[in-house]
Formats: sequence, structure tokens, C-alpha cells
Amino acid sequence: MQSSQVLNKKDYILESTLRLAEFLVNTLSEKIPELALLAVRNAFTDCIGGSIPGSRTESAQIMIRFVQESKSSGDAGVIGANFRCHSTLAALANGVSAHALDYDDLIRPLGHASAVLVPVGLAMGEELGLPGRKILEAYVLAVEVGAKLGACLSPDHGDKGWHSTSTLGAITGAAMASRLLNLDMDQTCSALALAVSQAAGIRLNFGYMAKPFQAGNAARGGVTAALLAQKGFSGNPEIFEGPLGFCSLYGGRPEDLDQAIERLGAPFHLAVSEIQFKRYPCCGGGQQILDALLLDILPNVSVKVEEVSQVEVSVPAFSFGQAMFHRRPKTGLQGKFSSEYCVAAALIDGKIRLATFTDEAVLRPAAQEFLEKVSVAPHEGEGQDDYSEVTLKLRDGSRHTARVEHAQGSLIKPLTREQAEQKFRDCASTVLSEKKVAESIALITRLDEANDITSLLEGLRVPDRF
Repeated sequence: MQSSQVLNKKDYILESTLRLAEFLVNTLSEKIPELALLAVRNAFTDCIGGSIPGSRTESAQIMIRFVQESKSSGDAGVIGANFRCHSTLAALANGVSAHALDYDDLIRPLGHASAVLVPVGLAMGEELGLPGRKILEAYVLAVEVGAKLGACLSPDHGDKGWHSTSTLGAITGAAMASRLLNLDMDQTCSALALAVSQAAGIRLNFGYMAKPFQAGNAARGGVTAALLAQKGFSGNPEIFEGPLGFCSLYGGRPEDLDQAIERLGAPFHLAVSEIQFKRYPCCGGGQQILDALLLDILPNVSVKVEEVSQVEVSVPAFSFGQAMFHRRPKTGLQGKFSSEYCVAAALIDGKIRLATFTDEAVLRPAAQEFLEKVSVAPHEGEGQDDYSEVTLKLRDGSRHTARVEHAQGSLIKPLTREQAEQKFRDCASTVLSEKKVAESIALITRLDEANDITSLLEGLRVPDRF
């Protein structure tokens, strides 16, 4: 029968799921590089910092109320609120807050991994009373699993319109939660399979509240999968393999997975690949564009906005078609995914900040009119060169061009410790007192030394909210 031919397993490698589970269960702490742990600690600082004002956005406020109204029992806290709930719901709410401003970091090919993994770590860490280093180690291992899966999917996965933050995020969330719960190999296989059943999210939701929901839902799904597996809930132990497995269905090649698994921890992804921290609270595709304008062109050219006749922007095809695709934004959320608006705001205001991406800022007449002067196009040719180029044309006929390959915050141009802490202060001070901000920074920077993370979460609560 045709169905038996479809399910024929002779052409692909079995036990990929089992080998991933074995890595998560058996990797010793001393095998995890300190360099990777340092990167994760920085990721926690950045993500928690962005989550604090993120908790005040409309999307996060709706979600926090939704979680509170569930009246669930549990010991996991919600950032920016003053109640505890079940770890699955805390991960959901904090995931939405983490991604609401799109100010959180990027890890290729996983997308916004921290917006998923940090909420998982905080929720389970507080509910289980876990030490900080265990949480950091679980993050490293989860990224390792997700990066190897992502290598088998890219670029087809994104080209089909999937949002890897949420598809791979559900799986990495389950991987992290499984490690934190000390699941055995069979349980971990089930957790990964149950996560695949929740791996969802598409790019068409960029510019809407649904995008941060996709991150929060992935965090919730990962925790749910691990907790169910711990109780004996089963899933297919060969969920990634073959023509009907995750890799095939989500745009990848399962035959590549075996080679990727051979490289698990050799070297660790976070020891050699960058976590890109954002300088601006908008899509990652806008970081190079804004650096070109604000760091390269405008500091060297005295320009009044009325003197600009046209702005030409050349970006990677992926950014043009699948990330920064709102050509004429009408809301603050859409503005975060609009190259045209980012250019307009940078030239009109001379800076980009959280207030740049309100509905009122996007809809102001000066910004809407300037959109017509901005033309954005993908790079010519077949290449996927990862750079952005901006050309500013003035009415006097002069042209000023800048090309940026590595945005501030990347591995090549990392934020300094002072810049990273200032970003945290700028974000956190919108909600927390100066004393609480200072205490939070001190706790996060010593997260690997903490016996448990309860005191950190206590400092992120706001007594007069909810």
C-alpha cells in the first residue's frame, strides 16, 4: 500500500530524538563552557530588562489579566504584577512581556530564544526553588538542541513563513524544562514530542499582539510538555525523524539531522555563535538600518529633515519580505516592522527610543508624509548578503551612503557591560524604583551564584498592580 511506502524508514536515520534526549539528560555540568554561561547571564539581564516595560504594554496587560483571572495555584511569579500562579501560566505571561517591545535578543537560527527560555527558567526556577547556575546550564543545552534542529530547517523553514521563535521555541522550552525537572531519557523524548505538537506561529502575525503571544505560548508549551511527560504522558519517541517527522513537515531535511546531532556540544553553539542584543526597540531587521543613519551618516552630516528629498534603503531579501514588511504602518507595533518608519523616525527625531513606537508617534502627520520619501528594496542578485545600506539624498543634490554589516550589539560589535547595564536601567526605571533597579542588576549579574532565584523575582513584582 502507498501508506506503507510513505512510512518506510530505511532511507533515514532513526533515534535522532533519543540522541537529543540523551544529550539533555547526560551532559555533565563541567562540560558546559563558561563562555556560554556568561553569554546566557547577559541574555537574562537583557531579557528581564525588556520584560519590565514590556509588562506595561497593552498585549502584556491583557495577558496578565487573563492569567490572573484563571486563579490557578502555584508559586511562580509574574513580572510587573503581584500574584503567583502555575508555572505554565507564568511562562505564558512573562513570555508575552519579554517579546512585547521586540527589544529582546536574537540567536540564529532560533530567533528570539530568550523570550521563550528566560520565562521558562524564571517560572520553573521559582516554583522548584532551583539554583541560578542550573537554570543557566539548562538554557545552554536547550539552545544547543534547538540550534541543531534549526540548522536542518534553515532557510526553508522561514521561507515558508514559519516563526522560528515559536516553532523551535516550544521545543527548546521543553528541552530546558526537561533538564530542570531532571527527566529521564524516555520522559525527555515524550516532552520533546509533546512540544512538537505545540510548535506553531507564523510571520504574518508580525506587527500584531499575536507575535509576542507566539513567544509566550512557546514558553507555556515547553513547560506544559515537560510537566506532562513527568507524569507519564507519552509522545512519539521518533518525532523528528522521517518523512512524517518534524524536520520534513516544517521545511527541513531529516537526513541532515544525523550530521547535526554528531556536532552536539562540539562546539557548543553559544560558545562560538553570537547572541545579538538590540540597541533599538524594533525588529532585528531594523538594527543595521538605524545604525547606518544614527551612527554613521547623521553624526557626520548636518541635515534638517525638510532638506531630505529621498532615502534609498537596500536590505537582505529575508528582512524585506519576511520581517520588515509593513510598508505603510498604522500602529506602533507595525512601526517596529517597517523599514520606512524606522528611517522616518530616525530622521525626524534624531533618535530611537521606546516612545518611538506608540500608535500616536507612528500616525503623526510628519512621519506618515515622510514614508513616501523612503524606498526599500532587497539586494539585487541571488545572494543573501547580511548587510543593510542607506543612501540619503538631499535637495542640494548631495548623497550620503553608509553600509552596515554588523549592528551594535552583535558579536563583532558587542555592547559594553556599561551599555548593557544602561539599557537595563533605561527599561527597568520606567516601572521600578531606582533602588529596585540597582538590586535587580546586582542579583542578575550574580545569577550563577544564587542558591535560588526567588529574591530576584520578588524584586520584579509591583505591589500596586493586579
